[in-house]
Amino acid sequence: MQKKQSGNYIYKRKYMRNRLWSELQQAKFNQIYATLLIGHYRYWLNVINLAVVIFSIVGAVAGWKVWEILIPLIACTAIAIISSLKHIIPYLIPSEKQVEEYDKIADFYCNLYLKFEYLWFNFENNQISEKKMQKQYHDLKQSEREINKLINKIHKKSNKSLSNQAKEETKTFFKQFY
Repeated sequence: MQKKQSGNYIYKRKYMRNRLWSELQQAKFNQIYATLLIGHYRYWLNVINLAVVIFSIVGAVAGWKVWEILIPLIACTAIAIISSLKHIIPYLIPSEKQVEEYDKIADFYCNLYLKFEYLWFNFENNQISEKKMQKQYHDLKQSEREINKLINKIHKKSNKSLSNQAKEETKTFFKQFY
């Protein structure tokens, strides 16, 4: 004989189910967004490093006898561009060390997603009580505090196009697997 459930219990269960689902989606979005940022920033770091190498070579080639007339112009231009890039780059893209911090963020959200997914399946299949689920849910949310400090430290501006791309990839992922 089944125990009759009150309307309040069903409402609370549905409310927690929706919160858990939202956190599951948010964790996946954060993982995808961080991964996209890593690729984006590494691409631009490579482009800038390549530019520095090219301008260094141009500076070295400018020392050849053939270029005696243009040496001052080419050398000064190459040095000016390299110096400008070195000062401007930190304001445009994160350093390699900061990109490594994004790796930590992506790893954290990958693990968080897996934990929320495990909790979701257990809750959906009534393998865990609502009280235990709430405790685990709040423990997982609490674990985000430390990573949020790192995010606030390194992530200054959102990239709208990458954010939109991450939203689409997240939608696609959940349509495909859920």
